[in-house]
Amino acid sequence: MQALVSFVEDSNHDSIRSIVVGDHRVVFLHYDNIILVCATCGMESDRQIRIQLNYLYNQILSVLTLSTLKKIFKQRRNYDLRRQLSGSEKFLDSLLCMMETEPGLLLSAVRCLPIESQTRDMIAQSIVQNAKIKVCLVLVTR
Repeated sequence: MQALVSFVEDSNHDSIRSIVVGDHRVVFLHYDNIILVCATCGMESDRQIRIQLNYLYNQILSVLTLSTLKKIFKQRRNYDLRRQLSGSEKFLDSLLCMMETEPGLLLSAVRCLPIESQTRDMIAQSIVQNAKIKVCLVLVTR
């Protein structure tokens, strides 16, 4: 994958975003030091796949931190992160599995959870009683 990305960057001075071969799609997401790649034969759009790759990148950052990544790649440009990420595979796998069953992640939506009506009413009443609303008057003159 790295050779393919480098070839496109060198020959076109551009970055490769996706490739379609038959009913397979390969989508790339570029960050400073990391290129995430997803190969799929699913029906997701490139945008949806990039959202998934972005979630994975954020999960990687939660394990290694951005400053650690920069430090690693400053020392060795082609460093293999697998050793650094060992032990966190279950989190990455779990995140990928969750994206298959939780459409809210791909839609950037809030997940609605069932709640008993009494509890919902109590929460609503608490918000109404304790919410402070600022009233602003705007005068428009012509």
